[in-house]
Amino acid sequence: MSKKVDKICDELECPSDGDCDIDVQSRALCQKCRLNKCLAIGMKKEFIRSDEENKLRKHD
Repeated sequence: MSKKVDKICDELECPSDGDCDIDVQSRALCQKCRLNKCLAIGMKKEFIRSDEENKLRKHD
C-alpha cells in the first residue's frame, strides 16, 4: 500500500516547488501539496484509492 502512495506522490508535480498555500479556494491548483498537507495532518495512506478502485466505486 505505501509503495502505491509513494508512486502517486512521485508522479505529482508542484508548480511552486512544494510551497503552495492550500486552502478551500486553491486546493485544486496543486494536488501534490494538497496530498502532502492531508498526510501531514493525519490522513492515513490506506484511504487513498487507486484509479481502478475509483472506477469500480463509480459503477456500483
